[in-house]
Amino acid sequence: MLKKSGDIYELTSWVQFKNLIHGISTAAIGNLKIGLTRGEDVKVNKHKLGRELGFDANKIIQAQQIHGNKIARVVVEEAGDVMHGVDGLISNEPGIFLMIVVADCLPILAYDPETNAFGAAHAGWKGTLVKIAQELVTSLQREFGSKPENIKIGLGPCIGHCHYEIGPGLVEKFQSANLNKGVLQTASGKYFLDLRALNISQLLDAGIQKQNIDGPIKMCTYESDEFYSYRREAPNLTGEFGALIGIKNYG
Repeated sequence: MLKKSGDIYELTSWVQFKNLIHGISTAAIGNLKIGLTRGEDVKVNKHKLGRELGFDANKIIQAQQIHGNKIARVVVEEAGDVMHGVDGLISNEPGIFLMIVVADCLPILAYDPETNAFGAAHAGWKGTLVKIAQELVTSLQREFGSKPENIKIGLGPCIGHCHYEIGPGLVEKFQSANLNKGVLQTASGKYFLDLRALNISQLLDAGIQKQNIDGPIKMCTYESDEFYSYRREAPNLTGEFGALIGIKNYG
């Protein structure tokens, strides 16, 4: 579940981790997508997020987000950078904060309290098709020795399947990849995609324990004006909100 504090949401089950800083911004923080508006606006909004969560916004590292499944390991020397060619970030170093931005896609946060490893990934339909959620888990295992049963997963708001209609071509792609469980067909013959269900299924297949997955069940970005939504606002998207994670020290 998510609990609101000011203009951000936090995962209720993660409050117990005193070494962890995490949060999901609302539209009240403002746009956090570089390039959508003037750069200085995004910088100001990052500092608003930093003040809300109590960290130095200059230490944020972002992923370029190209709708793939590549994950980059980052270090403190890269604070303030944008990592190109990736849709996810992982680290185990304190003092840097990994952020992805979305406006209907599913934000995925990960934290291993045993190794202090953490990560963030962006799962749109393309990333889901190439199983970025599983790649996030695999990357934490490979780079930090994390065990899937110890990894906590936090899911942020995304578009609900009731508003995510897809065409026959996309239906075929998911069926060909044996991911048809997340493709829902109505009595009228329309198809809808359930991003959340598909990614949860992939996380479970990767060894994540069901009880270690937290996040809102029915919070839909299309329906809530607390969050930016590409489908609701198209063609004039005004922003994207952020999902961020980092640790204070080595624990």
